[in-house]
Amino acid sequence: MQNTPEKAAKHVLYDQAIFTTVGIGANNFIVALLDSHDYATSCLVFTGFFFISLFYKLWEVKLLENRSSKAVWAVFFRHFYTPRLRKVHWWNVGHLLFRAVNFFLLTWLVIISSHYALMANINFGIISTCMSISAVLNCIGGVLFWHEKLKPKMIVGTVVILLGVSWISLQKGTHKASGPLDEETQAQHTYYKVMSIGLALFSGLLSALRVQQAKYVAKYYNYSPLDFSVDAGLVIGIVTFLSAAFYWVQGPPASYNWHNFLICIGTSSLHMLTSLVGLNCVVKGLAGPTTAIFQASCIISISLNMVFFDLVPTTQQMLGALVTVGGVLVMFLGK
Repeated sequence: MQNTPEKAAKHVLYDQAIFTTVGIGANNFIVALLDSHDYATSCLVFTGFFFISLFYKLWEVKLLENRSSKAVWAVFFRHFYTPRLRKVHWWNVGHLLFRAVNFFLLTWLVIISSHYALMANINFGIISTCMSISAVLNCIGGVLFWHEKLKPKMIVGTVVILLGVSWISLQKGTHKASGPLDEETQAQHTYYKVMSIGLALFSGLLSALRVQQAKYVAKYYNYSPLDFSVDAGLVIGIVTFLSAAFYWVQGPPASYNWHNFLICIGTSSLHMLTSLVGLNCVVKGLAGPTTAIFQASCIISISLNMVFFDLVPTTQQMLGALVTVGGVLVMFLGK
């Protein structure tokens, strides 16, 4: 009996999209609360990645009708090894390791970028809109690699996003100190701003690369995006746990305290949850409008930074952020 083709999605999963949007915005704020931003501290993110991914796998096991050892094995390793053929799927292993590195780098770069934004006295919610460059790169990738048609709205949206990012890049931070800054301090603030924006743009590149890779392995290796993300989360969790354990055995760094540990639990859990829920509502709902909704996350981040760090964006910064988000809306919502 032939399977009925799955109907095309005709609606937006608003509850999941809103959850993802709030989660991304909150996460971009939470990472700024860390009092250290080195690799050793970032390894504390093992908690959320490992336990949420493991919970998902155990939930899959629970749903099995036959919970034999072979069936349980398949839940964890079906994409990497086929016992009947005694075959290791090395391409899947390689793609998974690349995805895991990408996933961790995205987390770490957001941590560092938010730190630089605070040092430059710039609201990180403004900087985070620069990550919208991923929409432009995904558009280009779709045309080059997936034979997608380049529509006029995509060209217009791309130009608007680039204008918005350039606008933000040219603005200075909002300085709390009274009076003008001396030349040396101004140079430091400029350096921190450039680093923050540069890392945000690089994060957008990694995010776009993640999407293109997920499409590739789904098409050519039958490796679903959801399984791909969960498996990558497990790998990150295990590797960062071993790294954190190594640092602890060598002599716990000063940053290994309850403050940073709890924040890393929060940020890694939110990152993993928003990745899974966001991916689900993009795949099962209307991808374009859903992606556009995600861009509202910068409003959450801007608001939280204003309340807790007293970083009120300038009018020019807000205009640049609105232009950037507007470019994404044009790309995905325009006709």
